[in-house]
Amino acid sequence: MKKITILSIIICVLTLSACSEVKGNVSEETTNTYTYNLYYTEDCIKFLTKTIETDSHILSQSIIEELKKNEILDEEIKLMSFDKTENSVTLNFSEEFLTQLCRQGTSGEYYMIGSVVNTFLDAYDVTKVTILVNNDAFESGHVFYNTPLGRYE
Repeated sequence: MKKITILSIIICVLTLSACSEVKGNVSEETTNTYTYNLYYTEDCIKFLTKTIETDSHILSQSIIEELKKNEILDEEIKLMSFDKTENSVTLNFSEEFLTQLCRQGTSGEYYMIGSVVNTFLDAYDVTKVTILVNNDAFESGHVFYNTPLGRYE
């Protein structure tokens, strides 16, 4: 009987200590601060940047929110999925991304795509960004986006 009681106490202590470790990890994640350059344009002539600092533990969603706040992306656009490999990121947007892109002229499209690509290149320190809509390559009317994209100048 004594062995069962001692074993029960040990199990409780281990369980409680495991729970506090998980809480500690979550807390550490949410207190990380990330700094990145947000790319945008005001006149479709050149890219401008501003430094953004966030403590969000989901950096990709924070970037999308900043792109919306700065009127680069429409509010209804959703980032459906995000994947990062060693040298690239893949962004899978909702159909609304293509809808907004198709409303742009040639310059507007260039700066919309370039703002997204350059911001993610800098934030994740990668060399390529692949943009998908509903998990597929897409065409805007100006460009067929079926390959990874590098930096826009």
